Amino acid sequence: MKPIVFSAFLFIQVLFGVNIVAVKKILKIMPASSFNLYRYILAGIILFIAAFIIKKVEFSKLKKYWLLFLISALSGTVIGQMLFAWGINYSSATNASIISITIPLFTLLVSSIRGQVKITKWKVFGLLGGAIGVGLIKLESMGEFLGAASMGDLYLILGCFFFGITISYSKDFYAEIAVSFGTGACFLLGALILLPLTPLNVSTELYNTEYLPWFIFAVIGGTVLPYLIGNWGIKQVDPFTASIFIYIQPVVTGVLAYFLLNEVMTTQKILASIIIFISVLLTQKDSRVGIVDNKKSHVL
Repeated sequence: MKPIVFSAFLFIQVLFGVNIVAVKKILKIMPASSFNLYRYILAGIILFIAAFIIKKVEFSKLKKYWLLFLISALSGTVIGQMLFAWGINYSSATNASIISITIPLFTLLVSSIRGQVKITKWKVFGLLGGAIGVGLIKLESMGEFLGAASMGDLYLILGCFFFGITISYSKDFYAEIAVSFGTGACFLLGALILLPLTPLNVSTELYNTEYLPWFIFAVIGGTVLPYLIGNWGIKQVDPFTASIFIYIQPVVTGVLAYFLLNEVMTTQKILASIIIFISVLLTQKDSRVGIVDNKKSHVL
């Protein structure tokens, strides 16, 4: 994997780690459907403007690959994101970061069924190592986690399953469609689907300094940037390799907890972080760059 692609996936997980905190805060003052509706509209507009600027508006291709478009949009933008938002709302940010490690498992399952990736010993070692690392992070409160068999956790697991589907099918979709245009189209389709099902009133608390910066980050840092960079990155590697970086997210959550919640970064958590990074590297030993079309791989 090229260093720029590796760095991009690391950066995405930092953004998603912060975004879990942002979503948890925002959902205190607005329903999950309203939050997703407004961030989809704003993110879609931003990405469509970018597509117009770089002259990559491709409605004809969107029509041609409509099935991949629907699967990518519905599984990730609508179903997956709504389930994840409901899960974070009813569960906790910590549980969300832990449960998110199931995304590579679901991605590997879907991608292997579709013939996109081959299960090898290094991928298995990487999965096991990542699971061990995450387990170490939460070992001190594992009893509390295992006892939280809530509906929120079920939503999170189901959301991860649909993200696995999205990652697999997005590999094919973004091999043909410019990333900025395709991602923007997915967000706007999601907004259209949510519109008739969503209360449009917004609490005035959103405009307070306590919540507005988090909402802005959720739109830019938690939606536009990670999806734009991630969909570009998935054109460079196979779906499983793209998803395995999710193991870094709990590490980010631990660091955020240290700075924002005054939690102690113990030796155990540092050791877990090292194991997780090594696990990510192990998965790269036999990975092949999954570029479908080299001429299109640079297109945003």
